Amino acid sequence: MPTPIDQQTYLSDPSSYSNCQQMSQFEPLTSNIFQGFLGDLFDSLPEGVMVFNHQRDVLYINDKMQELWQFPDGITTGPESLDSIIDKIEDPARFRSRIEEILDDKNCESQDIIKLKDKQVYHRSSKPLIIQGENVGRFWIYRDISKEYKTEQALKESEKRYKELYSQAELSNKKLNLINQIQNLANKNEDLTELIETLVDGLTSSFGYALAGFYVFKGERLHLVHSVGFDGEEYYEMTLDEGIIGRAARTQKPVFVEDVRYDPSFMASTTDVMSEISVPVFDRKKLFGVLNIESKHIKLTETDLNFAVSLCKQVSGTISSMRLYEEVKTQEEQLQKIFELAPISMAITSEDGSFVRVNKAFENLLGYSAVDLHGLTVSDITHDEDLIKNTGWGHRLLSGEITSYQFEKRYIHKNGDVIDTLLSVSLLPTQDSQLIRHIAQIVDLTALKQAERALLQHQKLESIGVLAGGIAHDFNNLLVALKAQSSLALINIPSDSLAKTHLEKANMAADRAAQLTAQLLAYTGQGQFKVEQTAINNEIEENTQLLKVAIPKNVQIIQELDPDLPRVMTDTGQLQQILMNLIINGAEAMEGQAGQVTILTTQAYLTTKEISSKFFILPPPAQGSFVKISVSDNGLGMSQETQSKIFDPFFSTKFTGRGLGLAAVLGIVRSHKGAVRVFSELNEGTTFCVYFPVAEKQNNLPPSESEVEAYEPSTEENNEEKEGVVLLIDDDKFVREAMSDLFQIDNLALLCAVDGRDGIAQLQQHKERVALVILDLSMPGISSEETFTTLRQIKPDLPIFLCSGYSKLKINETFANQQHEGFIAKPFEIDSLLKTVRKYV
Repeated sequence: MPTPIDQQTYLSDPSSYSNCQQMSQFEPLTSNIFQGFLGDLFDSLPEGVMVFNHQRDVLYINDKMQELWQFPDGITTGPESLDSIIDKIEDPARFRSRIEEILDDKNCESQDIIKLKDKQVYHRSSKPLIIQGENVGRFWIYRDISKEYKTEQALKESEKRYKELYSQAELSNKKLNLINQIQNLANKNEDLTELIETLVDGLTSSFGYALAGFYVFKGERLHLVHSVGFDGEEYYEMTLDEGIIGRAARTQKPVFVEDVRYDPSFMASTTDVMSEISVPVFDRKKLFGVLNIESKHIKLTETDLNFAVSLCKQVSGTISSMRLYEEVKTQEEQLQKIFELAPISMAITSEDGSFVRVNKAFENLLGYSAVDLHGLTVSDITHDEDLIKNTGWGHRLLSGEITSYQFEKRYIHKNGDVIDTLLSVSLLPTQDSQLIRHIAQIVDLTALKQAERALLQHQKLESIGVLAGGIAHDFNNLLVALKAQSSLALINIPSDSLAKTHLEKANMAADRAAQLTAQLLAYTGQGQFKVEQTAINNEIEENTQLLKVAIPKNVQIIQELDPDLPRVMTDTGQLQQILMNLIINGAEAMEGQAGQVTILTTQAYLTTKEISSKFFILPPPAQGSFVKISVSDNGLGMSQETQSKIFDPFFSTKFTGRGLGLAAVLGIVRSHKGAVRVFSELNEGTTFCVYFPVAEKQNNLPPSESEVEAYEPSTEENNEEKEGVVLLIDDDKFVREAMSDLFQIDNLALLCAVDGRDGIAQLQQHKERVALVILDLSMPGISSEETFTTLRQIKPDLPIFLCSGYSKLKINETFANQQHEGFIAKPFEIDSLLKTVRKYV
């Protein structure tokens, strides 16, 4: 090594030395600079660090670099280090030439991916070493990214399953997913290329944009880094004067062109593009690049623009954080800046858990200022259930068993809220080996946890809904047989028989059972509806008067109704059921004490964000105007555990209750594309808020649904003597037997088929005799739609009635383009059914 110079003399008069002397005499400074805190910091980094001077002498190698490359002892020059590792490189020629390119340009900054023959993959970055304003050497930083490459396929598969689970979620959930991916990449300190790829790929795959690309601003030009849907190399690079993208970069403001045909600056790289949005992205207020979105065939909207702008703000912050992190590795003073500005909450604590320092993000996340934290420890703001786990990890870290740890942890906010986070902790090396410091990074998982809970609740409701709908459908088939057989029995016994009364009671019980199945179908959203424009206030006033006799006299009903409410599209009978359940539940919550139930109506506008984060209904309704009905009581209230179960079928807090009331309320509201919120605390009462969408201005209301709907044949047809056979296609044995008995009593001919294939075969065999088909819509084997189509092909003019225990609204969706004679809802009234059949046979 050269003889050390007098540093004070050099610093006071650096011009007294020749350029050559300066380069060599900086070496004592470059040696000293890596001692002390900066050297300790580099030794603690998970990346390998090596420093050369311009003579290619090795000035510094940290432990991680030695671990990555296993240099022989005594390495003193760059060429020696290169020769010792060149055989490990997958492409040694490219590796060597790239290093020479970087070393020839003393001021360049570089980023490279290095692949080794043993399948390891390193990320390499290089920046000039600046000391006292002079470029005296170069930093080389290597990071092992092998795990990311190996897990790429697993990550893609995970993302695919995730997207399938969230296919019914609204835009807010998708935003959360994409932003979380970006934040996770920032937390792992991934390079900017991967972040940009994640951003662009997410916009096209999750949000359905036809084309998306990201341009980086460098050298006074815009360079396309990653795109989906673009073709043509001529647009991979452009100036700030070219196109809509250049305009956004030049003005540093978002540009939205609703119809590109009328914008002369549009560059037609792809045909049939309709709209374009370009939003600048900044790195600490300096232009970094431009995000570009284009659509085909459809026009983008202000909603797309607002989404792109908000997303770019998030990306701008993330990019700023990542680039700031890279810079802090080269200059010691940047350490304080990155600590304060990091978007991730960070804290430095002592061995006993006392807080030494926290950043602004930590204060914002948990509500404590640095002053508030004085005298507190980590245990004081940790959830009780996580204390043992936190302590255990800490002991393993201090013992040297592990070098860092990470787990999901709950903190207690200053206001008492529980905050879900992802905690990462490692030891921070210090000059004093006896002084122990922990460095913690805390990522807020609150939004992600909310999304996970919403998804689990959605899956739970769907599963219960399928079960409830299946039970109701099968039960309706049994009720058809029960009501038919009991009706036949009533016909066949003397009027003075003692059994007549029992049979009539059995019929009444069957009717009650039909009401129960209607409630189950209401829960699944498949109930029988007659939807029409409804004035909510009128319905409330009428039903309140009726319900006053059904609640205790010491419970008062108070109405606060907005007189200017718009109309909504509802089934008045289902609305009555909602009001009945909520008002009676509120009255019973008093448990015999005096109280009041308050009914309030008002108009509300719900945004997508509010709907996704605050409401129980999944999938959530669309953003827009709603009429809100609030039913409040001042009764005993409910615990959080009870609130989580109140909409489950058969759950009840009453000793004798069936527990279908609130489950039916949820199903009815969901089928009306509405929403429900519940507010309750023990001893503080309960409020149910039900939201119905405001009716659109239109006259084409859905047709009302009756138990048996059919067109009336003409008078001439009715007068003709009809002969023929009815073909019943139903897989339920009891239904077929009951119908056979009914038709036999009424002297009507009936053929029975057990499924669609059997029904098709029966029609082919008895084509001329069959005058009417009754087709059940839930059967094994071929679908009801395929059966219907085949029957029509065999005999085009054949009248076909559709029969089901499900809602006609659902049937109309399936058979929207099929002409049929009517719909028979199970369980049906016998007289009504036979009257309809006689019109055809």
